[in-house]
Amino acid sequence: MKTRKTLNPERLYYLRDARQVVGNCLLWWGKGRSGYTCNLDNAHLFTESEAYSQHKSRASDIPYPKDLIDGLASRHVVHQVTDCLEWTEENRDAPQDTKEAVENIA
Repeated sequence: MKTRKTLNPERLYYLRDARQVVGNCLLWWGKGRSGYTCNLDNAHLFTESEAYSQHKSRASDIPYPKDLIDGLASRHVVHQVTDCLEWTEENRDAPQDTKEAVENIA
């Protein structure tokens, strides 16, 4: 008989919606448990108990430990941000601060 592991109340989890992917990105439950996101910064963090409880109610919601996924994550740029940028001689020296650069696009 397999013994059940004791839950770790301090470990946090992301919850993946395994029914689909977006491009090559996994889909995670969004903050506040409303909607979905590919951006881990906007993903909801679950306790182990919450994550496994949701997985029991819908098998396609798969819990992954936050520390594991954070270590596997890679940076990428979404095309919606760069689609409005046009490279010209004037903007080649644009601010290095991304937030300032995007705010100055109009």
